[in-house]
Amino acid sequence: LSPWAANYASTWSYTFSVRLMNGPTVGFDAAKQIQIYSPTVSVASASLAPVRAQQGQTSVPMLALTLSPDNAWGTVLPLGPANFNLDRIRLTRTGSGTNADVGGAHVWNDVNGNGVLDAGDVLVGSVSNVAGVGFPTWIGQAGVPMAVIGSSAPLHLIVTYDVAPSAAVGDTVGVQVASGTDLDLPGSFAGVNGLPATSGNVLITGATVLTVTDNPG
Repeated sequence: LSPWAANYASTWSYTFSVRLMNGPTVGFDAAKQIQIYSPTVSVASASLAPVRAQQGQTSVPMLALTLSPDNAWGTVLPLGPANFNLDRIRLTRTGSGTNADVGGAHVWNDVNGNGVLDAGDVLVGSVSNVAGVGFPTWIGQAGVPMAVIGSSAPLHLIVTYDVAPSAAVGDTVGVQVASGTDLDLPGSFAGVNGLPATSGNVLITGATVLTVTDNPG
């Protein structure tokens, strides 16, 4: 059995055997050992956080994530196409504020991969609480695929916040995916590269108040 190119490790192997009988006599006997390759997942990130966001503002873009198998897939290694499920992602709040400053946290599939939350993007996971999101928090449901990482099609995600209407003016909030344990990826993976991924911090400002006066003159 030849090792994988560039000494990529296999996690385990099994032997596939075939035996064809010609009556009581063995007519054909063969076996092949198969190595199972455990890929790594690479995460690229970019902060989308604006400088400021108002109390009660929703869908504030915070963080863009791109998840893909290691670059050996299909190039260095003779591997066919494959898909890997992402069930959940755990978010940690950063900044000077408190959990009460964030009323909702959402994860979107950035379908066109442009790093902008636009009309074609799909909401794949969400958590909301009027009293504030309880960070760190999992987005998604264990055992239920949120999105798919393709061997030839990276997964692009956008994380957004809803600023609570009663958020404290002057507080700052950001978001972080701290480590590989914050990605719920069923299956065998050798590791996750590129984390932590952290957004900038957003300064919370007061909501705009429209004043209407009666001035008949």
